This record gives sequence, structure tokens and C-alpha cells, in this order.
Amino acid sequence: MRILILRWKGKEFHLVIRSGPDGLGQWQQERRNLYQDYAHYMGEPPARIVRVWLIANSIFQRDSGVCDYSDITLHQEQADTSVL
Repeated sequence: MRILILRWKGKEFHLVIRSGPDGLGQWQQERRNLYQDYAHYMGEPPARIVRVWLIANSIFQRDSGVCDYSDITLHQEQADTSVL
């Protein structure tokens, strides 16, 4: 797995966790601790995280692609929130 980090201090944090053709056409399962990711790569996390983007991108290869997401749950101390 290759990890690429893009940062816009105080604005956005991007972390690529999967890249390349391995596993294409198959469902993949991921589990991330967003708070720990942010602390590790960016420093002290903000008081709250307001958005999480799931991005699939093939524009740099000048190709097309299709991506589906399923069974997404955000876990917090107070409650879990199902997104998809």
C-alpha cells in the first residue's frame, strides 16, 4: 500500500490508502481511525471534523472509472452514525 498525503494546513487533509490495479472489480473493506490519522500526519486535530470525503479519481491517468461505496459507519464515543 502506498500512502500519499496532501495537506492544506487548517483546511483539508487527504490520505490515499489504495492505489493501483490490485483488487479492482472486487469489494474492499477498510477501517480507519480518522482522529489518529489526522494527529499522525497533521498534528493536533481540530475540535471537530466536519467533513469526510471518499474520492475515486482516474483523471490523472486520462481514463474513466466507476466507484461504489457501501456500509459506511462513523464511530464516535457517544454514538455510531450509518452513512450508507
